[in-house]
Order: sequence, then structure tokens, then C-alpha cells
Amino acid sequence: MDIDVKLLKCVDLLTEYHKLIDTCMVHFITDDLFKLIPQDLAEELLTLSDEAVAHLPSLLFSEESCLILEGKNILSSTVNRIKSLLLDNLLEECKEIEFQPDEKFAAVFKDYDKIMPEKKTHEVELMSEYVNNLCQQNDAHFLVDLGSGKAYLSQVMGFVHKKRILAIDSEEINTKGADARQKNLSKKWSALELRAQERREGKAPTSRKQRLKANAQNDAVQKVAIAEKDVIEEESNKVENPVGENIKLSTKFISDDTDLGNIIESHYPDFSNKMGMMGLHTCGNLAPSSIKIFFATSSAKFLCNVGCCYHGLEEEFYRNPYLKADEEPSLAPGFPMSAILKERKFWLGRNARILASQPLGRLADNKNLPSHSLIWRAILQVLMLQVKPDLSFHDQQVGRIAAKSSNFVDYVHRAFKKLSIDLPYSDEYILEFYDTYQPKYQQKLNCFYQIRSLFAPIVEGIIMLDRLLFISENHCVKSCRIVRLFEPAISPRCYAIVASKA
Repeated sequence: MDIDVKLLKCVDLLTEYHKLIDTCMVHFITDDLFKLIPQDLAEELLTLSDEAVAHLPSLLFSEESCLILEGKNILSSTVNRIKSLLLDNLLEECKEIEFQPDEKFAAVFKDYDKIMPEKKTHEVELMSEYVNNLCQQNDAHFLVDLGSGKAYLSQVMGFVHKKRILAIDSEEINTKGADARQKNLSKKWSALELRAQERREGKAPTSRKQRLKANAQNDAVQKVAIAEKDVIEEESNKVENPVGENIKLSTKFISDDTDLGNIIESHYPDFSNKMGMMGLHTCGNLAPSSIKIFFATSSAKFLCNVGCCYHGLEEEFYRNPYLKADEEPSLAPGFPMSAILKERKFWLGRNARILASQPLGRLADNKNLPSHSLIWRAILQVLMLQVKPDLSFHDQQVGRIAAKSSNFVDYVHRAFKKLSIDLPYSDEYILEFYDTYQPKYQQKLNCFYQIRSLFAPIVEGIIMLDRLLFISENHCVKSCRIVRLFEPAISPRCYAIVASKA
């Protein structure tokens, strides 16, 4: 099946359920969102037990659906249709990680002291080895890391794989943080390697204090040898490791038509005109921009990009309804990219993109019903509009106050205080208000939220396939694919766009 055929199958499904998908749970009661579910599907959903409703997301990733969906023909058909269009099922490359990290490298990496959060360690371990393999395949000795953030990936590529990297981020605060972290790593890298080596030898890693103590207990010759070792290590903690020079940091906003070759040459005069581009969780528009920059940069031989934050993506054929009348989008459109979706003037919508950013895998693993904060917020919306019906979108943002609230009455007080609106109701009235709406809408909200969540991977699939099709349409491309690099339960945005030029 060609990429465009796969893409249009996803588009057809999303179009059929678009009104349901592009919604905001805040308006569940005020806009009567439950009516957007086709009637026959809605009737089957309402016959499910709470346990079955909680299990709905897990059905996309499991074969154990027959008992839950027994006698629910419409629901079963809908789940199976969505399931058939998951990226893992559409693309052979995604059925397993096509490149398993080198066992020797993985073993070495796990022996180091913790230098990153667990989630980031998982991502960097896998992606750094994958990118290193791409460097070898494409004879690229230089790398550009776009949207480098704290430069976790760049630093592992530089310190462990000895690649020369230019890490670029548009935010100066990120560059400063990366610089401080890099200087710290440079000072400690020799000691980190020593401790890792001790672990590989089955020894407990020693501290500097322990080595000094051992020095005092050994004979004169051993004392001299160990003292020299400690001096060397101590000096290495003061002097930056030369390997740190492999990584250059830059704060720069890159446009879609920027040729990165000129920029990297200004940092590395011996640039060999062969480079790779990488990006780990490039937010919003930066992912499609990275693809355009890949083609604008003649020296870029390969691209490996993992996008995220789809809610920050600017769409060409959709205008954010919450922009003011005279306000223009701050970014050039990043969706759609492919000619076929441009011809259709296809759009996803802000709420659909927010849905695609949610971690469905975790929802499937947890098998829980939606948090009580959802029904609280939906009922609060009714109450707020009753008090002040002309509230704008920006004046309705109450933030994450549910976790701090002991009950719904407390939640309402906190919300009105945050919005600086006088609350004209007594606690008794608020409680009575809640008791009127909660029994009527709780089950419907649970069903709506869970069935809507099933479409999150379809929206993500459209975004990813649109990018892949755009790349494949370029005559200079040798190969392009989507690869699942990470475990979805650990890193929900787990898919990489990988391309190389002829």
C-alpha cells in the first residue's frame, strides 16, 4: 500500500468522526457533545459497565476484546477499523525497532552514573545509537541538533560517540542550561568513565574519599600509584575534557529555507560538507521546519526527527478561533505538507491536535475512568456562563486547580477567585447544582472521553504520514520511513521520521 493510500484511509476515518474529535471537554455539557456520537454507537456505549468503558483504550493494543465487545457490533467494528489504521499496523517498519542498539553500547551506557532522567535516558540511549548508525551509513562526521533543549542527545553523541555537533535552540535559557551542563560533564567525565568501568568489572564504584582511604592503607609503592591516579582524576575534575569540544552550542532561530552548512562551517572550519540532522522531540512547527531545512541544506545527507507538541502546530487551512480578529498566527503553516492534503485544503483543528498529543498508551495501561476533574470542569462551565455569559476563551482558563481542591464546592471557590469573578451563590446552592448535573452527565462524559481518545493515534498518524509523503515527493530522496524508536509506554511520542538523500 502506497503512502498516499494509507494517508487517505486515515483521513477518511477522521473526516467521518471529525465533529466528535475536534471538541473540548470543557464544553461537554454546555454544547451537549454526547450527541456528536452516532446514535447506534452511543446506545452501545451506554450499555457498557464502568469497567468495560475504562478498558476501551486498551482494546487498540490487545486481542482481548471479544468478551468486552460481545454483542456490541457497531462499537466492535469502530474499534477494529481504528486498530487497522494504527501506524504500527500500517507500516512494516513500525512493527519492531528496525535497528536494535548495539548490545555492547547499551551495556556500557547503563553502567554510568545517572546523568539524565529515566525517560530521557531511554530516549537518548536508543536514538543516539540509531543516529550513530545513520552517520556510518551516510559517511557523515558532523551533526546538527535542531531544538536541542538541554542538549542531552548532543552530549551523548559527542562524549560517547565522539561526533562533532552543533546544537541549536531558539531559546537562550536552554542554551545556557546546556552550556552549564556540558561544562559540568566535561569536568566529571573521566571520573564517570572510571566508575562505569568498575561496575563493568563487577566492583562497587568507588568515591574519591574511598580511594584516598585505600591510599593510606597501602604500602609506599601502592600509595604513590594511587595518589598519582587521584591527582590525575582530581585534575580531570578541574580541567574540561577535550571531548567536550565536540559539541558547540548556538542560540538561533532557523527559518525553513536556512542552509545549515554555512552555520556549521562557522563553528567548525574543517567541516567536510557531509552532515546529518537530528531532533529529539522538536516541538510543534519545528518538526516540519526541520524537514524543509533538510532539503534547503545541500550538505545534509540524512534526517532523523522525532516530533511532539502537535497542539503547537500551525495549520494552513485552519484559523485558531481564539485568535483576536486583528491577530495573525506567529508561525508559517507546518500542516499540511503533502500536495494531496494541500489540494484538499485539509485541516485537523486545535482540539484534534491536542488530542493527538495525549499519551493513549498510558491511558490504555492504566485502565482507569477519566479523572473527576473533567466532570467538575464541565459543570463549572455551566455555572460560570450562568454568572457571566460573555466570558471570552482566555477569561475561562482556570488551570490545574482540581488537584488542590478538596471537593467541588472548594473547586468552584478557587476557580472564581482565580478568574476574579464574584461568586453570588452559597455553598448549598453549588452543591445542589453539582448533584443535579453529575448523575445526568457522568456516564455520558466517561463514554465520550474514552471513545474520543481512540482517535488520538489516527490524528498523529495523519500528521506523520503527511510528512513522510512530502519527503517521498522530493526527487533527491534515496529512502524515507517512519520508525518507532521508543517504547510508547515510556515515551508516547515514539515515532521518528528518517530520510536520506541520494
